[in-house]
Amino acid sequence: MEPIRHIGYPIPTFIANPSQGISYRGEASIPFGASVQDVLSILGRPSFISYKNQNVLTIHSPQKTDNAAQPDYFYNFFNLGLDVLFDSVTHTAKKFILRANFPTNTLFDLYRKCQFQLIPPKKPNLLELDEKEEGEEDLFKSRFITPDMTVRIIALVYFTMIVFI
Repeated sequence: MEPIRHIGYPIPTFIANPSQGISYRGEASIPFGASVQDVLSILGRPSFISYKNQNVLTIHSPQKTDNAAQPDYFYNFFNLGLDVLFDSVTHTAKKFILRANFPTNTLFDLYRKCQFQLIPPKKPNLLELDEKEEGEEDLFKSRFITPDMTVRIIALVYFTMIVFI
């Protein structure tokens, strides 16, 4: 299989299932625990490789070793708006970060907005509201969470009790 082309348009859409991993339009999937080679064969070469910061509390650990363990590492795909965190021991995927690319985010200029559909872990409540804002009707019908949804819509559709302070 050829890696995903991520230069130009259309922007690839990922479907994220919190218990399984991510898939690309049903053509290819990257489950949790996928090897580095599997990720590279589907997504292609990363834009950058970065290392996870060590836990600050480990400096207080009584078991100090001279050979510090290699930290977990990220493959950053700036053009896809996606990061994959790999375990440094097993070299398998353990986290996917899908970037919604909000303008107030410090990494706004670095990442392209990831077009994703997040499958919620439980069936939505699908509350009917009297006060829908303009353009929200279609978003209420969706069972997926997308980067275009506001926190208000996600909270109203998927949660029965939420408190805004």
